[in-house]
Amino acid sequence: MNEPHIYKHSPAASILILVVFFVLFAVIFLELKTESLAAIIPVAIAGIAVLLSVLIKFSSKAILSEDEIVVRGIFGEKALRWNEIHRVSGSGYQIKLHNFDEDVTVAPSPQLPGYEEIVEWIGRKRPDLFPPEEYSEIKRGFGFLIGMGVVFLMMIGFMAAMAFQFLMSPNAGFLVPVLFIFLMLMLLLWFIFSAAQSLRLEGRSMTLKYLFREKTLLANEVASIHLAYARTRNGKQYYISIQQANGRSMRISGLGAGLPIAYLVLKNWHARNG
Repeated sequence: MNEPHIYKHSPAASILILVVFFVLFAVIFLELKTESLAAIIPVAIAGIAVLLSVLIKFSSKAILSEDEIVVRGIFGEKALRWNEIHRVSGSGYQIKLHNFDEDVTVAPSPQLPGYEEIVEWIGRKRPDLFPPEEYSEIKRGFGFLIGMGVVFLMMIGFMAAMAFQFLMSPNAGFLVPVLFIFLMLMLLLWFIFSAAQSLRLEGRSMTLKYLFREKTLLANEVASIHLAYARTRNGKQYYISIQQANGRSMRISGLGAGLPIAYLVLKNWHARNG
């Protein structure tokens, strides 16, 4: 009999974070050196909010077996047998499993250790939920371009203001932030132009559409497809890694259907046609 697979945060890591949290806020309270509630209450509220977010995150657990998927957290437990799952939905790195009555939703946390294995479990147990025909075109939401546009305009405005200030009062010190903003703008433009805006599947071909170009790959030109991640200060940043037969690799992220769904659709497409 196969033992259930348990995915959870390390208790040692949880204890360490709580200890650091309490020490940090103890230092803050001691540094306040005041009995004024106006100073203490905001710090206490912020501390409680941070503590709750840490508890919610690190209390999350996913248990997967050949029969069901169970997600436990600080607010309770939800479970679905694999044959009870009717449909999937998602956004960002999240994938949600819905039952037939739509009254139970199971959504494992993307921050769980081994989350990529959880996604593989879902794809292996219910590949029928990710048909390439249903997801023949997956587009990036307009929110991405709007958000990037707003950031771009803010940077342009800030750089223009700094340049104007430099012209009015020449100072070599102004050139450093202007140069920094300029480099950030170049990085932002590269990110916008290199990000796929849509993914289209037609038979044995996959077409990635960018802002000013398209790239088409046949299934036999793809060696493998994996769900991978990079560690950053904000946690894991997941992406779809496509290894081509010629040795080159591609990254896809930010598609509207949710990254795990897009990944499992692509994996099914490649398995059928590769």
